[in-house]
Amino acid sequence: MRAGMFFRAAMHKGDDVAEAWCAKNGIIMQKAQGESTGTVGGYLVPTEVEAGIIKIRALVGTFRRNADIKRMGSDTRSFPRLDTNLTAAFVGENAQIAEQDRAWSSVTLTAKKAAALSRMSSELGEDETVDLGNDFAQDAAYAISKLEDDCGWLGDGTSAYGGISGVTSKLIDGAHDAGKVVAATNNDTFDEITATDLGTVVAACPEYALANAKWYASSYAIGRTFVRLGATVVGLEMTPTGPKPILQYGSYLIEPVPSLPGSGDQSGKVMLAFGDLSMAATLGDRRGVTVKTTEQRYLEYDQIGCRATARFDINVHDLGSNSVAGPLVGLIGN
Repeated sequence: MRAGMFFRAAMHKGDDVAEAWCAKNGIIMQKAQGESTGTVGGYLVPTEVEAGIIKIRALVGTFRRNADIKRMGSDTRSFPRLDTNLTAAFVGENAQIAEQDRAWSSVTLTAKKAAALSRMSSELGEDETVDLGNDFAQDAAYAISKLEDDCGWLGDGTSAYGGISGVTSKLIDGAHDAGKVVAATNNDTFDEITATDLGTVVAACPEYALANAKWYASSYAIGRTFVRLGATVVGLEMTPTGPKPILQYGSYLIEPVPSLPGSGDQSGKVMLAFGDLSMAATLGDRRGVTVKTTEQRYLEYDQIGCRATARFDINVHDLGSNSVAGPLVGLIGN
């Protein structure tokens, strides 16, 4: 209801009923500020409505739910990463303690703008604005969450992914070979993956990452591999559409990831992942969802345009090296 009345007031300037309802219920119609474009027709999503959108994004987006989240106070943010840890050794009385240097590097996040645009007839906007407003808010949240997931898991560094390189691309780029667990010979579909393959994946993951480790796989992989090999239900998880069962395999939870591969030959590809994503990747959140409506662009069609934008970045910064596995490893079809 709150999202719907907000959209009704935003879409129809001078709608006294919607504006009065928003004022009575504490929804402020605040103009969005733009850095390079005009602001006519643009409104920031009110806190109460955005809270619902954030909840949907957190429930739907596997990357946002599991990666390390950094709030970005500016377009670019860098934070230090410790590359070389201390080691302890025994020393005798009055003996000199060997000094060690700790090596640091920097992880940088640069906000990218993601957007979704739709339109509707003015008649539909007048008659069904409340329901359409709710629907648009939810649909925008799903769309942006899906884009985040695709970037984080599949990103290949091209403009289609905002220049982001994701987990599956980096694991097979030749610089993170210790985190590549190649399945047994001829095991290149999910029907062929064995318990031995999965056990080898767990064995490759460093001990420090096991406390918060999960399996990450598509629903097809979950059914054809984990359920076939004996996954068990450990409880229920609340989703936007109600509770759903949570599966585990080898005492580790299984996270369904639509972006990861399903049926077909997966030779040479990352089939599934295992480990602690929060240690391996960071999602930078510059700002939440901003909505803008316009009656000018589609004037000749008598239609209303609705646009949603968000700004974020993803940096997959810790997948190990060719000699040492990182906190997230992957199974490669053979």
